[in-house]
Amino acid sequence: MWKQDPNDPFQVGRLVKLRRSGRRARVIEYCGGLGPNGADIYRLLLRRKPSRSYTEVLADQLELWEPDPQVPEINHSEAT
Repeated sequence: MWKQDPNDPFQVGRLVKLRRSGRRARVIEYCGGLGPNGADIYRLLLRRKPSRSYTEVLADQLELWEPDPQVPEINHSEAT
């Protein structure tokens, strides 16, 4: 496994959005500079029910995704 740069915006565990599809995913692995001309590759977990799927994409296909601050988070442990 490659050592990831601490200044990399796509750290393992971050939520990202795929540029062309708009789908959201979580970065689960940094694969290093294995792409064309040494481009960084990331392995993503795409959550789709009933099963999960994994894919590997180039860094230029990703953008950071931040949850909308206007939408309140639901705490399922307090729900009745």
